Amino acid sequence: MTEIAKPHSIAEIVNECIAKRETDWFDLWWVVGRIEQRFPTESHAEIKRLVLEAVRLLVERGFHAGGWSEPGYRFWPEKDVDAIIVRISRECVVDGKEPHWLRSICLFGEFEMDEAAKQAVVAKLSAAYCAHRGWDQEYLGMIASGIRWDCGIKNNEEVKRLTLEAVRALAGCGFRFGTLRFYGDTDLIPWPEQDADSVVARIDREWDPKGGDPTLKDPICWFE
Repeated sequence: MTEIAKPHSIAEIVNECIAKRETDWFDLWWVVGRIEQRFPTESHAEIKRLVLEAVRLLVERGFHAGGWSEPGYRFWPEKDVDAIIVRISRECVVDGKEPHWLRSICLFGEFEMDEAAKQAVVAKLSAAYCAHRGWDQEYLGMIASGIRWDCGIKNNEEVKRLTLEAVRALAGCGFRFGTLRFYGDTDLIPWPEQDADSVVARIDREWDPKGGDPTLKDPICWFE
């Protein structure tokens, strides 16, 4: 295939990636595989170059680079397309035989997941907290932050809505909610009412989304 035809083919592959995805993210491996199929006779170094070209197009189309970690999906701190290209290029080594794509280098997600994917994140996050109940005290902002970044949400009302769903699940598996006298205190002062409806209603009243997520300075509540 000529050099002139390659950019057109890469754009087609990017469009195919977007059209065929089943969730709001997809693995870079899928992109690599499609490019290798389209250009079976190209060198590994050229495949790498074409993959990076596809990455550039995806980011310019509004997708974000990230990866899976134990807590879940995390966007990379790099937001600039050139910085993302540099990072992927650095982590993909071409030794003259084959490119070594270290781990699943990144996923590309539209900035906000659809509702089904959001609910899956809430369920996974809630299950992780419930599995480690009793390990330590956490404050409400930890849940909000996890949901905001895992789901890619900008809207504060939406972060609050999903956080309250997670809170309901945590109350259902036995967490207690309350306050601390000061940061670093280990003795939780439980709220008088610990049923899920009451806990959710109190947080709902005290959390003004216009102020953003709960913080250590204004945590609304801690739980254990």
